[in-house]
Amino acid sequence: MNLQKNGLSAVLSTMGVLHFVKAKTFESIVPPQLPGSARFYNFASGLWEIVTGALLRRRATRGFGGASALALFAAVWPANMYHAWIERKSGWPKKLYHIIRQPLQVLLMMYAWNIAKHET
Repeated sequence: MNLQKNGLSAVLSTMGVLHFVKAKTFESIVPPQLPGSARFYNFASGLWEIVTGALLRRRATRGFGGASALALFAAVWPANMYHAWIERKSGWPKKLYHIIRQPLQVLLMMYAWNIAKHET
């Protein structure tokens, strides 16, 4: 497996574990307009990230892992936008983080689509 796919797998797996280790941090960026509890969305997305990271590790499941990553990145977009909104009055380091994060999310979605398309 090449370095990029291995890297995406590692990042997703690590972030997934962090959803459980730092639950309150992730729960704080779940949009309150969503039905149900922030804890549910946090743990569900954390588990989804761990599973997707594992799927990307094996050639036999990498295409499905790419499709899963694409769906995951789209599903967490509202939380990323909400996070940017609640920190809109923060200092420039946080603003810059959110300015960079949104286009990066699009690039991650394109990369996941490419994996799904070419690894099946």
